[in-house]
Amino acid sequence: MQISLDSQNVASVILHSVFEQAVRTQTQKLDENFISAMKKSGHSAQARASLTEDLFSVHHVDAAQMKTRIFERLGEKFGLKQDDFETIANYARAIRRGVDDLKDKPGGLLALQKIEEDLGLDELGISMDSVIEAMMDPSSDAAKELNEALEEKLGKSGRDAALHNGPVKMNNDGLYTR
Repeated sequence: MQISLDSQNVASVILHSVFEQAVRTQTQKLDENFISAMKKSGHSAQARASLTEDLFSVHHVDAAQMKTRIFERLGEKFGLKQDDFETIANYARAIRRGVDDLKDKPGGLLALQKIEEDLGLDELGISMDSVIEAMMDPSSDAAKELNEALEEKLGKSGRDAALHNGPVKMNNDGLYTR
């Protein structure tokens, strides 16, 4: 298998790498600040346990993971696997061809709408076309909109869970619990 990268793909890979490093650095700083604050309050064991749960829990999902899963599931709807393509842009182009082919078939628009619903794109307020554009160009407005929608969904999920899990109370150790 021969891999060819054009300058746009190389730039995209570099940009993605820089972004990931910035996120890792920021996360590390937040983690260090959190642990430091918990140590000062005398709850370092609980802080480490909470941090470990947040970082390594199978239930912890971030926007990048959600986006990757949407990309994978979208390709699967058209019988495609991302691993079968040299670049994500090629993968996105193959999905685009599948979408265009489906649009031309009777009932194709309804099928596309169903796919959007299955992927939860309707709840995010994002179209399939925007997802494909985000795949092709991670610096596009569509990619930014997708990221913002996913971040907002994650934020709402956290707030909704807090509302549905009952009131927060302080226990005898001065920790907040439900």
